[in-house]
Order: sequence, then structure tokens, then C-alpha cells
Amino acid sequence: NNRLRKDKRLRTDNPPGDKLQTFKATGPAEEAETIVDRIQGLLGEGADLSQIAIFYRAHWLSRAIEQVLKEKGIPYDIVGGLSFFERREIKDLLAYLRVLVNPLDDVSMERIVNVPPRGLGKQSIEKLRGLAQQHGMSLREAVAVPELHAGLSAKAKKSLSQLAFTLETAQQNSVHKGAHGALATILEGTEYLNYATGLGDPEDIAREENIQELVSDVVTFDEDIGEGLAGYLQHVSLLTSADRGADDGPRVQMMTVHAAKGLEFDHVFVAGLEEGVFPSMRALDDKDGVEEERRLMYVALTRGRRTLFLSCARERMVAGQMERMQPSRFWREIPADCVETWQAVWHSFEAEGGGDAEWSV
Repeated sequence: NNRLRKDKRLRTDNPPGDKLQTFKATGPAEEAETIVDRIQGLLGEGADLSQIAIFYRAHWLSRAIEQVLKEKGIPYDIVGGLSFFERREIKDLLAYLRVLVNPLDDVSMERIVNVPPRGLGKQSIEKLRGLAQQHGMSLREAVAVPELHAGLSAKAKKSLSQLAFTLETAQQNSVHKGAHGALATILEGTEYLNYATGLGDPEDIAREENIQELVSDVVTFDEDIGEGLAGYLQHVSLLTSADRGADDGPRVQMMTVHAAKGLEFDHVFVAGLEEGVFPSMRALDDKDGVEEERRLMYVALTRGRRTLFLSCARERMVAGQMERMQPSRFWREIPADCVETWQAVWHSFEAEGGGDAEWSV
């Protein structure tokens, strides 16, 4: 389907093999549950865990799948990246949330007191910490006491005043508006998103997408569980603790499609095959960009030796807002005789006739 391509014929000496399996989920949670359910099925059939790989177009798509893998006790590695909650921008924002729940958490407060930069050098932070200890205060409490800021620059004094106001407002909002209210206040009051996406390196876009996914996760938690900010932080703690003490045995390999170039696995899953996700939203405005995305899709499709599982979601939360999605054009371009629909036992969406016209492949 690309205009700019070299004509070629590819052949194999292998037998025809299995058809591509496709699954249309109602949302990312169901998509993740189905992928992990299929992985468990493969393991039951004797598959090697290290020969199972999950691909996605962008790092933020890993969060929902990671969560289910952890819940099911299936070890995994993020190839060429970090686990969602270990990414720098996510750890920064979680540190902001932790000091709201525990004002005595000096470790978290030290992480964010000058992030984004507030004109506080290392010596200024040491001085402020020392004054806090002298007065029997935590670092967060000292930030809110202007009398302890003598000797700091005018910029630092103003920034600390703004930080104290933001933290106080976020703490109040966490009571009435849950974890999402707190996070939204932090993002607005600190302008953290502008900071994280203005560092001028290739990861600016990835950081923005990760922050948007954190917002979506917090909104979903508030709506589905509703245990407030402390409950959300406990939820994250349980997820991250699952990474500790894991053995060095075989693991599912998770990675972006870019990281998959040159690799092969017996069993490959490609998640998030929706318009605006794969191909990415930024590529949709550029014909050459779409062709490059299609070449990337070809990379994904040719990494699997034995089985290939493609999935998309009918709805996906983006930056806290639920959006209706359409299957990727790349999915629709695969010849119909090459695919078969995967039907999980518990899945009822297709059986109910809920597939809209744009969801027929």
C-alpha cells in the first residue's frame, strides 16, 4: 500500500503456518486481559516465556498490560526502556502526590523541591533542610514558612511560595476531587508538563504521552475504585513492589516496534492498533509519515515465527478523556484470508453484535 517502495518478492521454505489472530476489545483493560490470557494459554501449550513478545507503538501503551502481567505473576522485561512507574516523569509526579499524603516524606520532597527548576542550588536545599531540622519540621513544612527562606534568591523565595500554595491546594482538592483532582492541581500549579516536554531531546513526546497516561490511570482509578489519593498510591506501591525480588528466569519481552527491529520471537502480540495510535496522530498529517508508519507495521508483522496476535480497543482514555477509536488502516489492509478472529471464552462484545460499521475488518 506504500507508493514509495521497491518492488520485491519474498518467499519462505517454511510451511504456511497459522493465520494472524485478531481481537477487538472494548477498552485497554480488556485488551490487556485478553493478551495475558492468551499468553497463559501459550505457556500451557509449552511455549518458552522468553519467546513471547508484546509490541506497541509508544511507551505509554505498556501501562495497562504491565498491570495485568503483574497481577497474574508473569515476569516481563521492558526492552530499551523502563517500566511505566519507573519512568522519570512518572516518579516525579508520584513524589508530588506522596508528600500530599505524607508531609514528613523528606525523600519525595527532596526529589521535587527543585523540579521544575525553582532557582534552588544544592547549597540552598541543604540550608533549607538544615533549618527544617533545627525547627523540628519536615522539608515540606519548611517550604511553607517564609521566615526560613532568608538568604535565598528572590526567584527561589517566590518559587517556594508558589510551591507551598500548589501543594496546599492539591491536598485540599484530593479530599473533594480524589487522586485526579490532586494530580491536575499539581500539573497546573507547577507547569510540570511544559517542563517535561521542553527539555529539547527526542523523549519530549514520550514524556508527554506518559504523563497523559498517568492522568488517564488516575481518572480510571477514581471512577472504578474511588479510594482517594492514599488508595491510589497504595495501588501503585503494590504494582511496583511486584518488580522487586524477581528471579532472573525467562520473561516476556515488551518493547516498542522501533526496538523490535532485527529481533524475532516465536509468539508476537501487537497492541493498540488504532488510528491515531498506530499510525500515530503526528503521522496522519503527512503522507510520507504514514508510509514510514506502514513500514514500521511491516516490521511488527514480520517478527513472529509461529503466531501473531493483533489487538485494538474500541475506546481508549487519552489524557483523562474517553475517546472513541477506529481500527488502524494497517489492520484493515491485511488480506482477509490471512486472519482469523480470536474469541476469548468470556468475551461478549462481538457476540452481542456491538461492532459498529467501522469495526468490521
